[in-house]
Amino acid sequence: MKTATIMIGLAVLILTGTGVAVATTFDEALAAPQDDKYLMAGDGSTVNWSIMLEFPTPLQWPEYVWVHFQPSPSSINFAVQFYNESIPVGSPTALWSESGVFGPFSWPSGPINRMRIYQRQSAAAGVVYVDAVTNGSGSQPGAVCAHYLSHTGPLVAFPDNALPSANAGEDLTIQSAEQDVTIISGTASDPDDDPLQYRWLADGTEIMGWSDVVDGVATLSLEGSQPLGLGAHTLTLEVSDGTDTTSDSMTLTVINSLPYVQPSATAISVGVGMAFAIDTSVADFDGDTISYTWFKGSDVLASGSAQPPAGGDPVAIAPLTGTGGVAPFTVGSHTLTIVVSDGINPEQSATVTVDVLDTTAPTLAPAASETMLWPPNNKLRSVTIQANATDDSGGPVTLTATVSSNEPDDGDCFVDSVDSITGVIELRLRAERSGHGDGRVYTVTITATDSSGNATTATVEITVPHDRRRR
Repeated sequence: MKTATIMIGLAVLILTGTGVAVATTFDEALAAPQDDKYLMAGDGSTVNWSIMLEFPTPLQWPEYVWVHFQPSPSSINFAVQFYNESIPVGSPTALWSESGVFGPFSWPSGPINRMRIYQRQSAAAGVVYVDAVTNGSGSQPGAVCAHYLSHTGPLVAFPDNALPSANAGEDLTIQSAEQDVTIISGTASDPDDDPLQYRWLADGTEIMGWSDVVDGVATLSLEGSQPLGLGAHTLTLEVSDGTDTTSDSMTLTVINSLPYVQPSATAISVGVGMAFAIDTSVADFDGDTISYTWFKGSDVLASGSAQPPAGGDPVAIAPLTGTGGVAPFTVGSHTLTIVVSDGINPEQSATVTVDVLDTTAPTLAPAASETMLWPPNNKLRSVTIQANATDDSGGPVTLTATVSSNEPDDGDCFVDSVDSITGVIELRLRAERSGHGDGRVYTVTITATDSSGNATTATVEITVPHDRRRR
């Protein structure tokens, strides 16, 4: 005995070689098997069943076919389709009677050996039996085609094609400049494991043609596609198994892109007196006008505007210029910030560090109020030295001074004060010398150091001669 199992909605139909149809899992229990009848069920919500009868002896055109239902399925909408093998013959025909006998059904020409009966649309839940297939005239049923129902040949049942599944993914928001790197992760599957194809539409227009689904992947890359305008767009994924097509949609929202700013360098070093320029480019994918401002702390150094083209190509703005050692770029490290705005998005910024280096030592030209102490009367004499120290950075110079003698001394020389601001050095030196030498020489060593550590040293000699004649 041959057995075929059919999954139809809420019921599993087992069609046996004796014509017995049994529903094994239908929620409404069936009282008893119905001999020589074909069972069909509707669940009231979906188009969920189809049965294909294969006749061992083909019906010949121009015969007519009548179908008997028990009980009368007045609440269910049926149709029939004839086939020659797997090729449909004619168009589906709706059942036209509300009685338990439906027909006549005919086909355009040629023999048919298969007839499919199926539910056309959602209807109330119920169970019906096909208890006879008859042939007759176009006006009334004829004799029961017993040999069609006696299963002298095989009974073949074909379930409806299961719809493929499409998943377009979650809604997404991107900047307009991100379209070329955006991939929409769609997926597709099919309960029947049919080969699938898919395509994508944007707001109803195809943006990706039919392609094969591989391992359930149905992605959409926006790289190279026509740019989508600002705002919300409906992207629809359509999936086809060759028989049915299903779809799913997601919303892609495109927002205005942030402006972009890029200095030519993020850090530069310049010497004192050296001129410099900082080149900078700005861009805006949407072609918005860009305003810019350079800051050093809260101080505005420069400002202006630029009009970059849409699409993201950069344009150069006026370079920021300055001179090392000249305000505001004094010796030291300075952090500069450029802030740009397109008037729509949050401001964007970039920073540049400018290090002004002083590598030149200060100049030093000391001049003493006296360079000879006379007479050598053993008294302490006051001596003033003007350091005359300067630095090209314009910054402060720190002075130090020491005094030494070419003869032994015991409290004979003192550095009373060194004023780095005025450059004045105050000394006290004893007007004394050895009677056996050539005279005493006091050597004053002065050092000038700038803020960068560069130093210059100079000396001043102040003598106490042995006598005037000898000098």
